[in-house]
Amino acid sequence: MDIGALLRSDPLSAYQAKGAHGEPVFRSATPLRRAVQARLGPELAGFLAIPKINERGDAIDWYAASGGDVIPPASQTEEERAQAHAEAKAMQARLREAAAGFAAAAGATRDETLFAALLAAAAEFPDGDHVYLVNGRPVITFWGFTHIGQDTTSWAARAPVATPPPEPPPAAPMPSVPAPVRRGVLSWPFLAGFLPFVVLPLLLIPLLFGLHSCSPGLVEPYVAGIDPRLPGLFGWSAPERPSPPAAPARIDPPKAEVAAPPKAEIPVVPAVEPGKPVPVTPEVGRAGTVPPVPPSKPPTPATLPPEPVPMVIPEQARKEGRVDFLEGRWRSRTGLTETDTGRPVAVDYAFDRQGQGTLTIRRDDGSECRGRAQATMRGGQLHIDGLDDPRCPDGTRFNRSQVECRVGEGGRAVCHGRHANNKTFNVEMQR
Repeated sequence: MDIGALLRSDPLSAYQAKGAHGEPVFRSATPLRRAVQARLGPELAGFLAIPKINERGDAIDWYAASGGDVIPPASQTEEERAQAHAEAKAMQARLREAAAGFAAAAGATRDETLFAALLAAAAEFPDGDHVYLVNGRPVITFWGFTHIGQDTTSWAARAPVATPPPEPPPAAPMPSVPAPVRRGVLSWPFLAGFLPFVVLPLLLIPLLFGLHSCSPGLVEPYVAGIDPRLPGLFGWSAPERPSPPAAPARIDPPKAEVAAPPKAEIPVVPAVEPGKPVPVTPEVGRAGTVPPVPPSKPPTPATLPPEPVPMVIPEQARKEGRVDFLEGRWRSRTGLTETDTGRPVAVDYAFDRQGQGTLTIRRDDGSECRGRAQATMRGGQLHIDGLDDPRCPDGTRFNRSQVECRVGEGGRAVCHGRHANNKTFNVEMQR
């Protein structure tokens, strides 16, 4: 069956299921939608979203009946929401009117009466926030449910959807302000170490010019006197005063001695033979190597669970009284609910080739209650008997029940259950 986009998914425990004759509407959603399409037209059938129960039986996914643009309730404008509600109310009125007509029809059969009751329950849904727009047409989710404690749909007005204001552009980063420089008086050791480098060049200037303008041999070389306290402060020695030259000679200006910078040690890199990879130390590999990013996998498209397969009783097995066709797991759709809470429960069976197996009741809180079961073929009918009361983790027990199945059209099993008080209920066995 072709279906559209997923509209909504919620747990069953969040709502109150509606139904008729002990059968909740969502358990008969597929045949009910087909009956609505055949009797009331495709427009009303498309108004009802398609439910899919998850594997655990505690939540439902709702899908549109066809593809197209989807506008959820939270994204609808006030005009779209008003139009969707108006059309949904009109569709709901048509379903209620049709249900009342089928129920009041003269000579209505039991099946038609049940269809009318289920149709009336299907017309209800929790509230207007469950009305989606698909291609501009309203589609309701969780039809056949209401809010807990309510019997009909709530059309209470919802506050308008507030459009969040656009985010302001990020503020430009403030220029960093350098730390304030502390102003103060230079210390004496600093001045003492700096003073020779300032005074010496100044004192040498006249000497240079004098040597350039005077004749050789008439000028005695001059060395500036240095305070004897200064050399000890920075660890350097005062130069010795040169003695007068014996003969006139050209005197070159003294050259300032500059300490040679220390030689940088260059690490020795061993030569690498051509064709061999350069070895990398673990530290360098960890710091300089970026691990490759694995390619991202494309998103997997959503897939729907396969349609359940109804139980078919083979003719040969019925004649020979065999139950080996039951081997495996089976899910029963019963519409049963807990007496105390009214919550729906899911009932599963598992059998071997001899018909011996277990019965598992799953409650809406996720807990499982287990008991023994036995399947036999008697008088051309399949009998599934509970051998004890299924026990739950909290110590409570469910009353055991029996299921009888006859062969229907095409070999399909037509089943009903029976409690110890002889109260019956419908059962649909599926794999």
